[in-house]
Amino acid sequence: RADAMSSHQSVVTAMDALGQLGFTHLAIATTPDHPGGNQ
Repeated sequence: RADAMSSHQSVVTAMDALGQLGFTHLAIATTPDHPGGNQ
């Protein structure tokens, strides 16, 4: 899990490493900053 303080490059690097290890189904999920989202 990454958080708002993780750089975009760190996430991309981690996903690339997982791909090289054979992981073929990776996903990025997001959650709202505040409960209820942008309602």
